[in-house]
Amino acid sequence: MGTARMGADPATSVVDPSGRLWDVPNVLVADSSVFPTSAGYNPTMTIVALAARAARLLVDEPWPPRRRTPDAVPSAPDTDQEVAAWSSFQGARRWSRGRRAASAPRWRTASPTPAWDVVLADVDETGLATVAAEIAAKGVDALVVRTDVSQADEVTALATAAAEQFGRIHLVCNNAGVAPMADPWLGPLSTWEWVLGVNLWGVIHGVRAFLPHLVLGGGGHIVNTASIAGLFPGFDPIYDATKHAVVGLSEGLYNQLRMAGLPVGVSVLCPGWVNTGIGDADRNWPDRLGPKPDRTPGSVVMQPHLARALAEGVTPAAVADLVATSIEEDRYWVFPHPDWMGMVSQRWDQIGEGMNPERPAQIPGMPPMEQIVEELQAALGGEA
Repeated sequence: MGTARMGADPATSVVDPSGRLWDVPNVLVADSSVFPTSAGYNPTMTIVALAARAARLLVDEPWPPRRRTPDAVPSAPDTDQEVAAWSSFQGARRWSRGRRAASAPRWRTASPTPAWDVVLADVDETGLATVAAEIAAKGVDALVVRTDVSQADEVTALATAAAEQFGRIHLVCNNAGVAPMADPWLGPLSTWEWVLGVNLWGVIHGVRAFLPHLVLGGGGHIVNTASIAGLFPGFDPIYDATKHAVVGLSEGLYNQLRMAGLPVGVSVLCPGWVNTGIGDADRNWPDRLGPKPDRTPGSVVMQPHLARALAEGVTPAAVADLVATSIEEDRYWVFPHPDWMGMVSQRWDQIGEGMNPERPAQIPGMPPMEQIVEELQAALGGEA
């Protein structure tokens, strides 16, 4: 690939998202980012390969530039500045902390001298307003953007708005999550579209929209929320499929960034029961998918058990604290519920031996499986 330089020949150059001209032959421009296509690059490595080159080239003036008046002289990056992302996607609140590539002091909501900027994104505008008021009371500068993470253009607009407002982005948490209550095989296909759109495509859109900002801004971290269901299926086929996919894509992203030598960390969060509103996620069912599907008899039976497990689950603040520690220690796996891991390990031992899947006698936080089966049989009129 040719040497990139300022003041390049327009005939053989591209314009980066900050509006500067670079001489980079043999490139493909897509989604406001530049991807190399020169010989020697694996097609799956194009974004990180060029980002690595760009990060080295722009070390003296990270992209995007800091906010300044037109006549101001660009200043050196403020190493104490932190950018945090507060995710309240689909009503599941939690906070996340952003930092520069170097380790920084842990972000605390109780800090008397906040040194971060916050971006709030949610489909629930009422929830957004509530959270915005809570953090504003702490003196935190926040940008609020109503966002449906299943829509690529809305996530791209979110990233653009965050960069324009705060200059650089250092941490992104893809935390949107919904749980289906409709039948996966006999119910409407819209249930699959909804859950995959939020749980999987939301993560894909988030990584694609924010990764160039993190890399070209000098480094950062991505936290993708999966679930223990990404390691141990059995909750719901649709939900399990999305969470397994998030674990897989996150590990692939982690390895690619490491191979490219980029200062962007990746963590995947795999919680069990957390006290959130995910059990009532279909309150945000999108009108564009048509009528909200009916709940199955099985989901009606499971609803009180699920509600109790969530109510007795760990707090989002406790999970966030663990996430913050994982970011500081650059750990990929984040397991808030170690009591689940024995069951996960046993499953993988069975896989290694080629055994057929077996239901556990009891899932943590739920009644024994025998009791659940009896309740399901009664709800179905004795058929199971």
